[in-house]
Amino acid sequence: MLLPPLLGSCGPAEGDPGPEPGVVDVYVDAQGVAHVYAPTDASLFWASGYLQAEARLAQMVLLRRRALGRQAEVLGVGKVDEDELSRIMNFRDLGARDIERVREQHPDDYALYEAWVAGVNAYIEELASDERDRPVGLGPEGLDLIPEPWTVADVGAIAKLLMFGNSNSLENELLTTVLLRIDPTLFDALELPLPAYPIFTLPPEHRPAPGAALPLGLGNLALPPAPDVDPRPTIAGLKRLHETLAEFSVEGSNAWAVAGAHTATGGPLLANDPHQPMSSPSIVYATHLDSKSAGGNYAVAGFAFAGSPGVQLGHTQSVAWGATTGTADVMDLWSVSVNADAQTVQVGDASVAYVPRTETIGVRGQSDVVLVVDEVPGYGLLLGDALLLDLGIDEAFVAGADRRLLLNWTGFTAGNELPAFMAMSRSTSVDEFQAAADMMEVGTFNWLFADAQSIAYRSRILVPDRGSPSAMAIPFSMLDGADASSYWSGAYLADALLPASRDPAQGYLLSSNNDPYGFTEDGDVRNDPFYFGTFFLPGFRAQRGDDELRRLIADGSVDVAAMQALQTDNHLTEADMLLPVVSAAWAAVASDPDLAQYEGRADIESLVTQLEGWDRRMAADSGPAIGFFVFANELARVTVGDEMSLVFEAVVGAAPAFPLKFSALTITEAYANASVLLDGTPEALALAALDATAVWLADRYGSVDMSGLRWDAIHKTRFESPIDALTWGDVGTAGSVGSLNQLTGRYFDANGDVAPEFISKHGPMFRSVVAFGPEGPRMHYNFAPGNGGSPNADFWGDLVDAWVAGTYVEMPFAREDVEAAAVETRRLTAPEPFQ
Repeated sequence: MLLPPLLGSCGPAEGDPGPEPGVVDVYVDAQGVAHVYAPTDASLFWASGYLQAEARLAQMVLLRRRALGRQAEVLGVGKVDEDELSRIMNFRDLGARDIERVREQHPDDYALYEAWVAGVNAYIEELASDERDRPVGLGPEGLDLIPEPWTVADVGAIAKLLMFGNSNSLENELLTTVLLRIDPTLFDALELPLPAYPIFTLPPEHRPAPGAALPLGLGNLALPPAPDVDPRPTIAGLKRLHETLAEFSVEGSNAWAVAGAHTATGGPLLANDPHQPMSSPSIVYATHLDSKSAGGNYAVAGFAFAGSPGVQLGHTQSVAWGATTGTADVMDLWSVSVNADAQTVQVGDASVAYVPRTETIGVRGQSDVVLVVDEVPGYGLLLGDALLLDLGIDEAFVAGADRRLLLNWTGFTAGNELPAFMAMSRSTSVDEFQAAADMMEVGTFNWLFADAQSIAYRSRILVPDRGSPSAMAIPFSMLDGADASSYWSGAYLADALLPASRDPAQGYLLSSNNDPYGFTEDGDVRNDPFYFGTFFLPGFRAQRGDDELRRLIADGSVDVAAMQALQTDNHLTEADMLLPVVSAAWAAVASDPDLAQYEGRADIESLVTQLEGWDRRMAADSGPAIGFFVFANELARVTVGDEMSLVFEAVVGAAPAFPLKFSALTITEAYANASVLLDGTPEALALAALDATAVWLADRYGSVDMSGLRWDAIHKTRFESPIDALTWGDVGTAGSVGSLNQLTGRYFDANGDVAPEFISKHGPMFRSVVAFGPEGPRMHYNFAPGNGGSPNADFWGDLVDAWVAGTYVEMPFAREDVEAAAVETRRLTAPEPFQ
């Protein structure tokens, strides 16, 4: 049911002088997008705050509690781990510092945040006074509360939470450290940085020259001695840490831009599908804000992160932009000696005092949890007592006997992300947009952007300058705190070194969380001109995107439909690597006596034949897609799973693309030291994985015949909320780990067994293609589950089917198009301070 207009229908009659001061016209289209037209910037932001709260307040409350570490107060003991992380990282105070910096340096932006917060609070006041019924999620079926008033500091805390998620490498660095503890030889052989495919974001003419080759090896990487203890409690603790950090995983965003010289319309095309947890409601809120037509500064449409003012991803009248996570390395861990009696930590040769901070977490139905967080001014904070111990991680096993873990993150200082987003929403050219992107300091985004004339790429944040890579301590695992040279000096990589490209000769730009520079092409980060990062995703998606963009440009067929098809493309380049191995393995059975056990196996022969005839697409109606998914994961288990021992399951849970990469590069002997990893011939290992696949298929379906099976019957995407009443549920989906249409269904369950269904909780929160034409940029998009925020309101889950099918709609932008598309019209009146 559509809500009635607050102050009558909008649209003045002919001859009407127009709305009163502060009167805002709102048009809601069939997708639930509110198009907001206001006479001033302040009234625009007030109205947008009111409307977002009206649609999403229960979700906003959850996000605020997540950022402030106050979920357990209302959701119980199951949220204590997440609350502890938020209190340890101190998003509350960090966000307040960010906001204070905005107030001092960007007072106009700060005033608009105040207006937005006032709009949110206007809706909260209506709930408190019983003018409105509480939405689902805030009533007895959910949190059962009237939210506390919003503050501008809350905006900062939520933003800091999001920036942490965008720059977090804590889990990866702990995993690599534990893997080194268990088997440093194995870690060396894996060549962690080596991509599956050498596809890089910067075009050749914009890449730095590579350094001279160095001998294979880990280089300057030494860990303090660890006690001889059972590592299994630590592995279990790492799994709990992953659950705590699950919403901060980097699993599959894509963005690309094609120059107008190669498109059907002669204007650039820009595509983006950023990946986040598939929450219910969606983590993003679609909106269109316009004060510019009345003389203000904003005319912007797209998506805001829930709980955030403005638009973070979208387009203005002249510029469009999208983003992927940049995976720059802005976080490090050190093993340090601590004198608990003196409350000091040894930093190189210096003794530095640490400062305890007490945090009290309320827990519904239970006693409070009290944390003591030890902060080391200028160096970060000590993790152990406040985080690792509660998760069951043995700090001595990780850090060494009588040592603790010290964490530093560039986000511990006041950041500049909020005004950067505001400047993006005012940009009128690629030059202005890049100037806004260059304000970023913590958010590790790859920005792809365009105007009518140009396409561009930029990733600018504060990356610690760790010195010459050939001499530095390798920073992708724990560092030795006794080494004074391993600490950050306070210097950052020069802006000129950070990735940037404009109008490349190849006619397109592509980012799929892959290495921007090409530094990892040789599997080594020690021989480069500078160090930027390590944990780039493997390149399975980047290879497919690069292949297809080259093909489309060569064919002269780049249009909106082609971009949409590419965003929903289900082809697996991983299958391109592995299926020749499958064929070679089966062919070897007849001639290799060591493979005699597989002779006469009609089930394996049938499985191989079906995979050889498969189109290598993880399509919804594909049966062989199931067989390949099982095979690829079983291959990872038999190639690197036994060598990685107890860590394997933790790595699969944390970053499923990496074990698949390790396995593919091992079985194809792309690693220089693949023999260290291969416990048998590639043929024998491939056949062992095929055998396991045949057994699984027979147990599950009665035979290996996959002709009547559907991938989407077992591969599903889950839209969930901490509040059961707001959980939308599951839907069968195409795509997989490593396809451009990436949905990261998990093969293993929490116990290391094959899961009964392969559930993805991460995916493209929206897909958008922006086309530039004579009227400017126009966005074609889909997103799930939709713009609604409550099951008893409009637009709840109404866009799931279109998202699954890859069906797009255009977001109207010109006012006449907006009015024509409206299914509801309203007027709001901002109070006098915000008129």
